[in-house]
Amino acid sequence: MHHITPNAAKNRLYLIFDGKIDAAEAKAIKDEVSRALKSLKSGFCVVTDLTKLSPLAEDARTIIQDSMTECHKKGMKLVIRLVGDAVVTGNQFQRTSRAAGYTASEALSVAEADKAITYHLMGYSKVAA
Repeated sequence: MHHITPNAAKNRLYLIFDGKIDAAEAKAIKDEVSRALKSLKSGFCVVTDLTKLSPLAEDARTIIQDSMTECHKKGMKLVIRLVGDAVVTGNQFQRTSRAAGYTASEALSVAEADKAITYHLMGYSKVAA
């Protein structure tokens, strides 16, 4: 299962992934992300919740990597992931994003991710506690 929510006002893309994602769903995700990018400007940020996602099979992973590459090429500035206990999935996504040309930071909640993005956009390198 997945939810993709662009927020043009914040210039952010919110992605929530849950359970197992096969190649067909990965393709649907890629298509939805491509459509969502049309509402965002270069410099957009992404918050991805992986806390309930199982590791991806290789065919699904390569499709998601294509989507990551598209985001990177469209001017994505920052990615923050929520990983929680899904450490294996988080590591898989980090390796995949490196192959797409970037790395992501991690946060414990969407609120924390939003705060980190705001601080980053203000020019701060670290989020205040």
